[in-house]
Amino acid sequence: MSGYEYKIDESLDESKGNQNYGANSSGQNYKNRSKSIWSWDEQGNVKVGEICYNSILNKCSYEAEGCSRLHSDLHFHWQISKHDSEWINLPKPLVIELEVAYCDPNNDGIDLSKVEIKKLSEISDILGTPSWKLNFDTFLLKSEKKSIHSRRLCTEKIVGKKLPSNKYIWYFLDAKKRWIEYGKYDSQTHFGSETNSEHIEFEFKKYLCNNRKNTMLFQYQMMTYRIDFDSMDQTNLKSQVKRKARRRPELDVKYKY
Repeated sequence: MSGYEYKIDESLDESKGNQNYGANSSGQNYKNRSKSIWSWDEQGNVKVGEICYNSILNKCSYEAEGCSRLHSDLHFHWQISKHDSEWINLPKPLVIELEVAYCDPNNDGIDLSKVEIKKLSEISDILGTPSWKLNFDTFLLKSEKKSIHSRRLCTEKIVGKKLPSNKYIWYFLDAKKRWIEYGKYDSQTHFGSETNSEHIEFEFKKYLCNNRKNTMLFQYQMMTYRIDFDSMDQTNLKSQVKRKARRRPELDVKYKY
């Protein structure tokens, strides 16, 4: 995910985002005059692995000539890679189900065999069988015989716009096996921290850009802790006690059960 940001015309009204689609709710009549790749297209290869914010408003100035980002009516999207190079868009009902499950830090993954078949029908020729499990840590979709890569795309960062889809929350696993957001206290030892998700995400982005080593330090009650971005765990440098760490996006309120 790129760190590129730009400002948009504040006169754009996001609540009017789908009004230009016309009679066809899928937006295909809009797509007919576009060279951009939309989330309902089968093929989802884009130059920049993000969703174009202005596409959700139907206001992208690069729509006709071909935008470098994916166009969508949601601020998040999921894809799978058939040959580790060609990205295939997943159908919207399945995308929403994956997103809801992924935003919950309690979920290590999702078993597609428990997903309604109608949500898998559009990709049945790729998967062949619903007996697949998606691991949210590795992003590998596995069956008994093979594995397929997956990825999650979200809306690009926009100055002045706060979107749940590109806001990440960091958690640690407490002594009672509960995922606790950094900056809050766990349920048994009352462990807290002087760091929070925003601070950790800032350091993590520098790590992704290869501008910093793969760890960060923070302190709490005279103790120093290290978060390892490769192993995704937290270590008390004195006691050497390790806790798992996890990074998940904030769930859009409209999809909360």
